[in-house]
Amino acid sequence: MTDRMDDSQLQSIVAAEIADAVSFIDDDIGPQRVRAVDYYFGRPFGDEEPGRSQIVSRDVHDMISAAMPSLMRIFFGPENVVEFEPYGPEDVDEAEQKTDYVNYIVTTDNDGFEIFYAVLKNALREKVGITKTWWDNSEEVCTRSYTGLDEDGLTLLLEDLNKARKAELVESSEDEAGLSVRIKLTRPVDKVCIEAIPPEEFLISRDARSLDEAAFKAHRTTKTVSDLIALGYDREDIEAGASDDLDWNEERQARNPALNGLDDAIDPTMRQVLYVEAYVRADYDGDGIAELMKVCTVGPGYKVIHKEPADDHPFADFHVDPEPHTFFGESLADKTMDVQESKSRLLRAGFDGLAQSLFPRTVVGRNGNMEDALNTEVGAVLRADGDASSAYFFQAAPNTAQHAFPFLTYMDELRENRTGMSKVSMGLDAEALQNTTATAAEGNFTRSQERIELMARILASGMRKLFRRVAVLVTENQRAERMVKLRNKWVPMDPRAWRSDMNVICNVGLGGGSPEQKISVLSMIAGKQEAIMLQTGPDNPLVTVKQYHTTLSKLVQEAGFKNPDAFFTDPESDEVKQRMAAKAQEPPPPDPKVVEAEQRLQLEAQKAEAQMQFQVQKAAADLQIAREKMAMDIEAQREKQRLEAEFRREQAVAELQLKRDEMAMEFELKRQANELNAQAKVAAASTTVNGPEQGGEPG
Repeated sequence: MTDRMDDSQLQSIVAAEIADAVSFIDDDIGPQRVRAVDYYFGRPFGDEEPGRSQIVSRDVHDMISAAMPSLMRIFFGPENVVEFEPYGPEDVDEAEQKTDYVNYIVTTDNDGFEIFYAVLKNALREKVGITKTWWDNSEEVCTRSYTGLDEDGLTLLLEDLNKARKAELVESSEDEAGLSVRIKLTRPVDKVCIEAIPPEEFLISRDARSLDEAAFKAHRTTKTVSDLIALGYDREDIEAGASDDLDWNEERQARNPALNGLDDAIDPTMRQVLYVEAYVRADYDGDGIAELMKVCTVGPGYKVIHKEPADDHPFADFHVDPEPHTFFGESLADKTMDVQESKSRLLRAGFDGLAQSLFPRTVVGRNGNMEDALNTEVGAVLRADGDASSAYFFQAAPNTAQHAFPFLTYMDELRENRTGMSKVSMGLDAEALQNTTATAAEGNFTRSQERIELMARILASGMRKLFRRVAVLVTENQRAERMVKLRNKWVPMDPRAWRSDMNVICNVGLGGGSPEQKISVLSMIAGKQEAIMLQTGPDNPLVTVKQYHTTLSKLVQEAGFKNPDAFFTDPESDEVKQRMAAKAQEPPPPDPKVVEAEQRLQLEAQKAEAQMQFQVQKAAADLQIAREKMAMDIEAQREKQRLEAEFRREQAVAELQLKRDEMAMEFELKRQANELNAQAKVAAASTTVNGPEQGGEPG
């Protein structure tokens, strides 16, 4: 056993490793990536001539832009790109939960789409994309103000806020409206963080064959003095290492030419410090075996300010075309840059030839005016001294632009052969598949997708590393159960009991053809499964209900729906198991003959009961009818008696009136008779007194 390594030796080793890696990245790899970025943005080559065509073909940009949608669809489609593999039947549920939860962390807790868009573009353009994953146990601090409170309301508010985070009363005042307070809220972040690292910030030893086997890898970046002090570092060490060298990096300048590399922060705590988080193998404890160490340095001198043993590094690398036995492979830009340069020169030559044909050179004779000849305005006047025919004439050049077209076509074919990105796969040319059979067209499309699918399978290996790292972090650091929404259900997640050594595999369905082809094949499989189960029942030796559910779930996923459970219930879910268990506890079904006899007796009893009920209802109806008839008869009799009494009363009144009339008439007759008798008597008396001698006749 050797002596324990002292800090100065570790400082020398780390500084040497960082310096060598910086030289390798900035001097060897950096210029290639700067060139790729320049070609991607279509920047001039630097050898352009004034007055000549300066057009730049954008093949690098076009190829990367065409590949990105297909790759993003694969990585953020309905299927899981990588999955955790169970070791045995007892690990199936844990593997499914782990896959769903890690996908949730990557896509929901972190902006997975934006992260992988940057990573994939870096891999396609700048050889490799790098992600860094870590557990953030820092605290999130914010302040909130509340007004119009009383003492009891303030107490209840603090109790409520303390349930989710630490609440501290910072300031309070009282006025007519009540208490006005300002409360400081602190809560731990406690989550997995994922970051897409800019290519120039990732360092690796020049002899590295792979990321995991590399003896040195590091993340160099700039942090403010305030950020580093918040991490617990000494202020003097940090301020001594202040540096803005990374802002002058050629790769960073190529991506963002607006950077001036000047640290003009007025506040000293906002000054930028070069910070390197390195992972190096060194025999620090002197046991003869080099262990992985995490060493943090600041400043251009790479002063060590922190060191600790490390179980693993936080990086995951993404390649599109790795080169065996070396870390850096080829990017899509590397395969296309020479094509872009050749096409640009052909286009320039073609445009120059076309320009010379359309705008021929003017020959000025002795009688011509040079100032007029240099005026290129359309319809400009040309002055001449003497004979105008000898003053100017045009030297026409033949149009040779058409000779460049075959070479442009050849370069396009060369680009398609290298990258696999054709007009068919990009959907750019409506005539690309004309005069071809459906089979040939499908074959062309399939071949055009093979290169994309190969790149996706290679990139998925980086996803395996990332998922494994996320699973380890959440298993080791999550301190309490967490409720998350997975597949439209709220599920408790407690990864503390998970196995940390579970293997991560790429999804076997990745690269198995287009979605339309998969749907066609799955539909055929589902038809066969349905036919088998219809003929032999669900308990057959060929197809189980679970396998049929898997086929239907895959069909739903290929159709673009992420949650198959919204359409079909998993036969092995807890809900189905509970329902089946409850059904199993139910008594066995009775004998069909007994059931039939019971049903016949029940029907006869129901019929007899219905008949009896009918008779009762009929008797009640007859009784009601009799009652109503009797009531009608009584009412009729009463009406008859009333009418008869009325008739008798009217008859009596009439008879009485008749008697009255008769008596009145009789009385009148008697009166008249009496009057006549009286008159007669008076007349008789008068006759007797006067006698005949008075001329009266005898009576």
